[in-house]
Formats: sequence, C-alpha cells, structure tokens
Amino acid sequence: MKHYVGMDVSVKETSLCIVDEAGGICRELKVSSRVGRISLCGDIMMRTLLYEAAQVMLTVVRKWSWLKAWAMNIAKRRGHQKAIVALARRLAVIMHRMWSDGTDFQWSKDSGSAKA
Repeated sequence: MKHYVGMDVSVKETSLCIVDEAGGICRELKVSSRVGRISLCGDIMMRTLLYEAAQVMLTVVRKWSWLKAWAMNIAKRRGHQKAIVALARRLAVIMHRMWSDGTDFQWSKDSGSAKA
C-alpha cells in the first residue's frame, strides 16, 4: 500500500499529513517550530539519538578523545546538560562532514596529520 505525505511549514508550526492511496488520512501531526530558544526543526528521533550518543560519550565511554575533552571542558564551564547538547550538535556536524567527504572519524587530532 502506497502512502503520500504532505507538509505545511509556517513560522509558528509545521503540519504533516500522511494519506493512503484511497485518500484516507492515516496520521496527522502538528509540531511547534520553537520551544523557547530551542528550534524543533529536524527529525525528533535523530535529535533524541544524537542526545543519547552525546550523553553516553560523556558518562559511559572511558576512552578519551579530543571530542570528549572538548565537551568536558564545556561541562566544567557551563554545566553538564549544556555540554551534552553542544556535543550532540558537534556529533551531527562531524557525521555530516564524514558522510559528505567519505572520511573516517579520527580519535586524536594528530592521526590525520600522520597520514598526510
């Protein structure tokens, strides 16, 4: 069965409607574009997974990397929650660059210069 999606984006909210072949509405969503100063653009699941990955990287992973050191420095200055959000955003930027360039993640800053 085929489904079709229609999206209406405005300044205050985004509406999403999923319709089946017969024209019956399967699901209808309305999402606010902002909560305070936080933008809710993008996929909810992706934001959740990025936040969880950042939280695990700061609390569970014992191996140090330049990325974890950067986030721990923010945690000292601004607090643990802001460091998690900053690390989640940085992970998203790094993964996007890896995807577009086709490069691998480097655990240390000098591993990239050793190959060159």
